[in-house]
Amino acid sequence: MTKKLFATLAVAATASFTLAVPAAAQADGNSALARCSSGRFCNWTGANFSGSLIQNISPTGTSVWCVNMPTGTRSMSNGTNLTLSANQNRCENAGGSATAVSPGQDRGSFSFVVNSVSYCGVCRQSHAATSAG
Repeated sequence: MTKKLFATLAVAATASFTLAVPAAAQADGNSALARCSSGRFCNWTGANFSGSLIQNISPTGTSVWCVNMPTGTRSMSNGTNLTLSANQNRCENAGGSATAVSPGQDRGSFSFVVNSVSYCGVCRQSHAATSAG
């Protein structure tokens, strides 16, 4: 199971990411980030932070993880200090589209339905080392 999860995350990490310039959270209490508890990542079933809210806490004690959404989501707020990957496929299925969501970033919509959110600290370190050289 761990081997399959790592393979899935490795594929997701090497996929072409659509990077967006992090949006600063609005100062008012109605921003998506303000509605998402600190240290959590939140997904909404609808675009522009509408529909049902799903709040998650980043798993601790591991630098590689993936969390399946109970239902597909269309928007996300990252209240963690990690750069997360919003993925089209569920954790157990490699491939599909993926988009990086920076710490403190609100994403009002994606070009695909988000079915999982993952983090790979090892993958990010390898990518950063490769990019710097």
